[in-house]
Amino acid sequence: MVYSGKRLVDEDGRVLLVRMPTLRGRVYQELLRWDFIGSCSRVTVRKDVLEAVGGFDESFVNCQDWDLWLRVARVAPVAAVDECVVVRHMGRDQVSGSLRAICEEWNIVVQKYRSEMPARTLGRHLGALAVMLMNYEPQRARQLAREALRLKPLQPAVVSALGASLLGTRTYRYMFTKWTRARHGLYIGRAAI
Repeated sequence: MVYSGKRLVDEDGRVLLVRMPTLRGRVYQELLRWDFIGSCSRVTVRKDVLEAVGGFDESFVNCQDWDLWLRVARVAPVAAVDECVVVRHMGRDQVSGSLRAICEEWNIVVQKYRSEMPARTLGRHLGALAVMLMNYEPQRARQLAREALRLKPLQPAVVSALGASLLGTRTYRYMFTKWTRARHGLYIGRAAI
């Protein structure tokens, strides 16, 4: 598998971010921590490797790419092209534009690979999921948050989300929207709640 650099642009064509590849080789453990490869548009995979790992899992709506990268990285090294060959246009009309869809599919990938993740990595993923899920299912989110803090205790965002959730869903969504747009404006901050 080979991945390249990408440039993110907004609806007006302004460059928001340039991301160049930094990791190569046997990167499975790093991919468990985070999907540093991202979208399919910047990836090429050998046909025999794709066939060996079973290709895309078509049951996914989101995160199907991360799941595939994980399965490929288990069996093959990853190479990188140090050029920005992809321009990604960020907008609200993309498949991943729903926060709930992102959250649910991310959780499926995390649950699928949780036995292979170090405890701190799993705790970080569960914490991020809890913060997002608090917008929809506060009780389930609190359970995830407790497990996340048991696995990785120092997570200020999770502790803050637990506190903010006590103010009610409407207030939580308002605070969540402000926080994510300020901190994660390129992806989660643009997703519809």
